[in-house]
Amino acid sequence: MLNKGVLFKKMSHILINNKAKIKIEKNTFINSSNYQYHINMYSRVKLYANMPNTEIIIGNNCRIHGTCINASNKIIA
Repeated sequence: MLNKGVLFKKMSHILINNKAKIKIEKNTFINSSNYQYHINMYSRVKLYANMPNTEIIIGNNCRIHGTCINASNKIIA
């Protein structure tokens, strides 16, 4: 589920089990590009909720750059 103002820069890798969920709240920036970024990033953002009943919830006004989030139960960021 994506809310208003969610922005993806470059392609992220997202894996969701059919009984899991990923929720991204308002005004969140998911960056998989290192172009004009002050730190070198060498990988894209990865969001994995690949087990049944897992949840990844990313709150309002977050910035995520070149990170892997892999939930086996529940992650709230």
